[in-house]
Amino acid sequence: MIYIEDILNATLDKIGKESTLAIYGTGNAADYIYKKIEEKEMLNNLKFILDREEVVKEKKMYHDYKIYRLQNIKDKVDYVLIASFMWHKEIENRLNAYITSQHLPIKIINIFLSEDNSVEDSMEYVRYLEERSLKKREKFVPYQENRFDRRKKDSKIIAWYLPQFHQIEVNNQLHGQGFTEWTNTSQAFPQFVGHYQPHIPYHMGYYDLLNTDTLKRQIELAQQYGIYGFSFYYYWYSGRKFMERPLEILLEHKELRIPFCIYWATHNWTLKWDTGKQGVIFEQKIEEKDDIKFMQDLLPFFRDDRYIKICGRPLLILFKVDCFEKRRVCDMIENFRNYAINEGFKGLYIMISGASYGIGNVKEWGADAYLEVPPMYMEKDFKPVKLSGYVNPYFRGAVFDAAKYLDEKKYLKKHQSDCFFRSAMVSFDNTARKCLKGAMIILNISPERYKEWIKNIMLESKEIHDEDSDIVFVNAWNEWAEGAHLEPDMEYGYAYLQATHDALIEVREQMGTIV
Repeated sequence: MIYIEDILNATLDKIGKESTLAIYGTGNAADYIYKKIEEKEMLNNLKFILDREEVVKEKKMYHDYKIYRLQNIKDKVDYVLIASFMWHKEIENRLNAYITSQHLPIKIINIFLSEDNSVEDSMEYVRYLEERSLKKREKFVPYQENRFDRRKKDSKIIAWYLPQFHQIEVNNQLHGQGFTEWTNTSQAFPQFVGHYQPHIPYHMGYYDLLNTDTLKRQIELAQQYGIYGFSFYYYWYSGRKFMERPLEILLEHKELRIPFCIYWATHNWTLKWDTGKQGVIFEQKIEEKDDIKFMQDLLPFFRDDRYIKICGRPLLILFKVDCFEKRRVCDMIENFRNYAINEGFKGLYIMISGASYGIGNVKEWGADAYLEVPPMYMEKDFKPVKLSGYVNPYFRGAVFDAAKYLDEKKYLKKHQSDCFFRSAMVSFDNTARKCLKGAMIILNISPERYKEWIKNIMLESKEIHDEDSDIVFVNAWNEWAEGAHLEPDMEYGYAYLQATHDALIEVREQMGTIV
C-alpha cells in the first residue's frame, strides 16, 4: 500500500524550493496539497491556483489566491500539481496538450493517479480472483446460538436501516424495471487486487422488504446479537413519500417487537445517490405550510409504543440542514415541537446528523443534539491511498485507509455541539453504485477494529449521557451498495454482528454492570 502523503512529500522534495508552483483544483484535495506545501515551508513557491473556466468565472477565492486558467499564467509557473482524490487523467491530458501546443516548459504532476498496469500486475489480479473463488472463507464467522440477554444498563445500539430493497415506480422509470438496491450490489466486482467485492448476503439472501417475514427475520437476527433498534431512512418531499412501505408494514404488525425511530432524509434525491445538486429527481424544498403535513404523517409512528423516545420525547433525526436557511430550520423545528406538544407529547428530541458540515453548535439551529454519521471528513479523517499493482484502468474512485484513524482512536474527537451522539461504521465502499466514477472506498475497518470503535464510544456514552440517552449508532444495518452492513455476507459471515455482541459484553464487564 502506497500512501499519497508519502508520494506528495517525495514530489515536493524533488521539486525543491526554487521552483514556482500552481495547484489545479479548489476542493478538498487542493486543501490537502496546500497544507503539505505549508508544512514543507514552500508557500512562497505557490503562486497560483488554477481551475476550470466556470470556477474562474464565479470569481471565487482560494486561501486568498485569485483563481486562474493555465492560459493566464503560462509563462510564470514551473510545476502544476493536479489536486483530486479521484482519477482525473483527462485533466492531465488536457493540460499537457495545451503545454505541448504552446511549447511551454511547464511540468504537470498528477499526484493521485495509479500507474499503468504491467503484465505482472494483470497476472496478480487474475491470481487474486482465482484465490478468492477457490480458497475457504478464512474470515467467515459462524452463527452463534446464544441470544444476547439485554440488561437495563446496556447501551442502546441503533442501526440505520435503508428501505430501498423493494420495487417502487420511480426507480422502475429511472433505473429500469425491477430495480432495487440489489440491482447495483449484485453487479459489483473487484477494481484492484485485494478489493473486496461483490458483497453477497448470507443469512437473509436477496430479500424483498414488502415481505413481512423479511422484517421478522431481520429483527430476530438483530436482537440475537444485541442490536437495540433500527433508525429508518424516511423519504418525504413536500408531502410526497417514497419507500415508506417497509416502515408502514412494521407499524401495522405490532408483533414485530423492535424499537425504531425515523431518520428524515432531508437531502435532494439524485440519480447518483450523492445528495448533491446534479441529476436531481426530487429537490428538498419544505415550506412552512408543509410542517404540519409532515408531522401529521409521522404522528402514527410517534404514538406507537415501540417508537424510541428520549426523556419521553419521540426521537426525530434530520439528515442535513445546510440545504435550508438557518431561520427556516429554526422555525420548522419549533413548529414540529409545538405540534407534538399539542398532540400530548412532551415535545420532540431532535438530532441533526453529521451530514451537515460546518454548521456550528446545532442548538443554534433549534436541535437538541448533534449526531455523527461516518464517514464524514473523508480526506481529513482517513489517509488517502495511491493504489499499487493492478487497477481497473476505467476505475475513477478514491481509496482511503482507516487504520491510523481507528488505532489512534481519533473518532473520540470533540464536536462544536455540547450534546452529541457517536456512531461507528462497519465498512464503506460504494463502488456498487459508482463503479466507474466517484466511488469512495475505505480500507482496514476490520471486525476487530470495529469492535474497539463501538466499544469505546459506548464507554464514552456512559460518561456523557444518562441511562435513558445512553445511545450509539451504527452505519449501517443494510447499506449493501455502500458496503456498510451488519447483515451477514459470504465473506465475513456474522463477524460484525459478533463484534457488536462482544463489545456489549466487554463494556458490561468493564463497567461492572450486573443489572
